[in-house]
Amino acid sequence: MAQRYSIPTLSNSKFSDQRFAAGHESSPKNDVSSPLAVLKLRSQVKKCRDEAKRKSDWVSKIQRLKMFSRRQSPEQQADIAALKDQGFVDAIKQQFPQLVSRRFAFHEIRDFFIELNGAGFGEWFLHERVEHIIMYTTYGSVFPALRFVTTGEGTFKCSGFCFDVRFGA
Repeated sequence: MAQRYSIPTLSNSKFSDQRFAAGHESSPKNDVSSPLAVLKLRSQVKKCRDEAKRKSDWVSKIQRLKMFSRRQSPEQQADIAALKDQGFVDAIKQQFPQLVSRRFAFHEIRDFFIELNGAGFGEWFLHERVEHIIMYTTYGSVFPALRFVTTGEGTFKCSGFCFDVRFGA
């Protein structure tokens, strides 16, 4: 005869599901409330923040260099505006009216360079190549320059003024 009223028993299964284990405590290494775990977590967060800051610093430096090479940095813009306000180009044209109309032999460019250095426009420098000669000075973060290009007849002609010259390799 079958038993009518059986008493339920707990099975002794060898497989336990951690999600449903009542009264089961987690191991101390996974305990986020322990001081050591909190310190490790803070250390990891700090490392991540430091790495992110370093990457951010590099990105901002690269962006600043890009702006600087494109003459778009605030310092360069302010220096160029100051040169324009001072009438820098017009003052050079007034003091040297022959600059745009005549052709110069190489030795005449050297003489003009010496004369320009003594004219009160700051200290000027020469950058010489076969196809051009650039006379430049410094003003804050920019390099105002006069460019002379060869004409093919052994002479040079002033091709213009640049507020911030960049030299290629």
